[in-house]
Amino acid sequence: MQKLKRAIEELLGCSYQPKLPPQRANKLPPQPNCLMTEHQWEHDAAAMERFFAAVDANGNEPLILDCDPECCFCQHQGCYTCDEDWLNNGVAMSDLVGEKSALLSELSAMVAKVHPEDGLYEITPQIRLHRSSAEAPCSCPCVYHPMLSFLLQGQKRAEVDDHIIEYHAGDVFIAGLDMPAQYRVMRASKEQPLLAISFLIEPMTMQEVMLQLQPLEQQNLMECEFSVLSDHATLDELKTIRRVMELVERGTTNEYPYNLMVRELYYYILSSQHGLSLRKIFTSGAQDYKIAKVIHYLKDNYRRSDIEVENLAQMVYMAVPTFYRHFKEATSLSPLQYLKRLRLLEAKRLMISESMSASAAGYEVGYISEQHFSRDYKKFFGRPPMQDVAQSITINASNEESLVGAALQA
Repeated sequence: MQKLKRAIEELLGCSYQPKLPPQRANKLPPQPNCLMTEHQWEHDAAAMERFFAAVDANGNEPLILDCDPECCFCQHQGCYTCDEDWLNNGVAMSDLVGEKSALLSELSAMVAKVHPEDGLYEITPQIRLHRSSAEAPCSCPCVYHPMLSFLLQGQKRAEVDDHIIEYHAGDVFIAGLDMPAQYRVMRASKEQPLLAISFLIEPMTMQEVMLQLQPLEQQNLMECEFSVLSDHATLDELKTIRRVMELVERGTTNEYPYNLMVRELYYYILSSQHGLSLRKIFTSGAQDYKIAKVIHYLKDNYRRSDIEVENLAQMVYMAVPTFYRHFKEATSLSPLQYLKRLRLLEAKRLMISESMSASAAGYEVGYISEQHFSRDYKKFFGRPPMQDVAQSITINASNEESLVGAALQA
């Protein structure tokens, strides 16, 4: 309810007079310029809640609902869909939806032309296109590296422990930390393949861009979302991606102009609501910044058998209970669970891509006991190592690059 109240406050400027585009202003009945009563807040909040729920169910299609004559929100909603840009700037949502839909169609055509075959296409080491013409029959294990992935066509699902994130065309998927996960292509065909463009996050560049923004209050950082999330991409973000694709179409190979576009994209991401989690992770001294430092260490040293939680906590000058709590908040896993998943995913990759035996792969990733490795592997993947690998090769042979060895997962 409080979030809805803040949204109405932004929308109506704390009065009965809505913020609407100039072309619609002459249609408004005169309204008293007074503060809204608690009753009016609750009335309009309920109307917004019904409206946005209907929009969510309707997807990106324009929506017209019956108006409540007593509700100043209903009086002027017109033909809109739920879009953050309208709430912030007073822009008719139908116009935004039409522009965004046209932009997504244009970007999909550009990507399909540049990348006509399934798989990954590397534009630069930090930018990749992804195309898939088939839905996945089951989830594929992977590690999401810190990245921004824009889905231009299709539908995808990510599972990060107990967090399930489904995202669609026009959404951005944000991973601020290296996260063991599973993904599944939900909607794709030869006629309408899944198309996406992903940007691997460079921490130094991200922090340089953050210096150009107004610092956030600690309370705002504490209220931001989980480190992996999806949200509607903004028009500014999609327009930046179009300029990236224009460089590709012109055959530009020099990385410099692409790097400029990446900085611009970071700016728009960090300026938006869905960029708060990244600002929290890349703010020096913040708790999530320290957790990111530990995760980077684990990623580079997961083969070591002497890793202990106490040493990890000392690395970032935290008490063990505090470190444990912040680590679980950022990743939804305990430090040792996180380490175990990194090892098991890498072992699976080694067995598939390098034809290692289960015992050799277990030793390679830091297990001392073959029995311990097999037990953990079966608990995580549901089948003994070699049986699971054989099944994975049969079902997901084309997705081998999605395991830990991949530089980027869209």
